Amino acid sequence: QGTKGAEVIDELAPGPGDMVVRKNTYSGFYQTRLDDVLNLLGVDSLRLTGCVTHICIMITASDAVLRDYRVTVVEDGVAGIAREDHEAALRIMMNVMGVKIVKTGMAAVKKAA
Repeated sequence: QGTKGAEVIDELAPGPGDMVVRKNTYSGFYQTRLDDVLNLLGVDSLRLTGCVTHICIMITASDAVLRDYRVTVVEDGVAGIAREDHEAALRIMMNVMGVKIVKTGMAAVKKAA
């Protein structure tokens, strides 16, 4: 919090009534109220996007799977520090954790624009 990396772009800024859960480590669940908020809302599946695929995304996905959430990672909505780390994390999440990996196709839309 308070760093350039923690800033939210205007297009993704929380709106009125949005719940914000701040994390201070790799997992969105570790020492946060995320699980409580999701349970309160009756959420049983998650779609993950963000940075960094092989650290924060994979660790959050692991914690979510261990809590019995159905987890989907948006492949073109996550990024790793290095391509090989990103690809390895996607394979591990899919093949070991049972995470569903999907593409939105937005990368192709951006290239065409």
